Amino acid sequence: MADDTQAQDIQNFMTGSQWEYDDVFAHAARQANQRIGNHPDTMLAIDESGFTKKGISSAAVTRQYNGRMGKVDNCQVGVFSSLSNGANATLIGASLLLPPDWAKDKERCLKAGIPKEKIRHATKIDLARDLIEQADAHGVQYARIGVDSFYGRDISLLCWIEDRGREFYADTPKNTYVWLSKPQGDKRPTSPGEHGAIKVSELSSPKGSWEKSRRIKIRDSENGPVIVESLVCRVWIWPGGMPGRVCFQVAMGT
Repeated sequence: MADDTQAQDIQNFMTGSQWEYDDVFAHAARQANQRIGNHPDTMLAIDESGFTKKGISSAAVTRQYNGRMGKVDNCQVGVFSSLSNGANATLIGASLLLPPDWAKDKERCLKAGIPKEKIRHATKIDLARDLIEQADAHGVQYARIGVDSFYGRDISLLCWIEDRGREFYADTPKNTYVWLSKPQGDKRPTSPGEHGAIKVSELSSPKGSWEKSRRIKIRDSENGPVIVESLVCRVWIWPGGMPGRVCFQVAMGT
């Protein structure tokens, strides 16, 4: 009986009570930082997740891509930040993705419990930036930021992270064009492939571009440790709509 009562108290606290979620995340971030932060292997990971919802009244529910199901469906989507070190990881931040049709309907948002100051449409990339800024504001100490290819394909986000003086690991789509040496000129080529650039998928072929490979242990499994060979190559990218060329290092696992 005590357990049922406790569960009801938690549900009431999470759904009906007025509480400052920013303070909760700040507390969680401090606790996580004390346990696994400030270490060469600590990473701030940014990723999203979807939650299937069949009704229309839950906050921010609409038909959109649900990564957990691998399809477009009626769901809620959130962008999350977690602190990880080896096998240890914990959630330290979360932002609900508010679709445009919701952001335009203030009354509907307020009825669903969305705070007034959060009624704005922001992209997943915007929310990723917010969560990185939040982690920094909470004093989280991490060595690098990690994102998958959805965020890694957004060069403006990667440049923003670079401008903050942060190291990052980002999955990059294989059709991204890169230069093996700094491209010349002040105007970005309209057809990068015709001006000395190659696709990331072709990086394994140029000789002399890769630094010596290094064996990296990813994790332990039932059949023993999972180990990959890692190659590192310095490349330049030239994002469309941006004036400069940016130098990044690309790693390839085999």
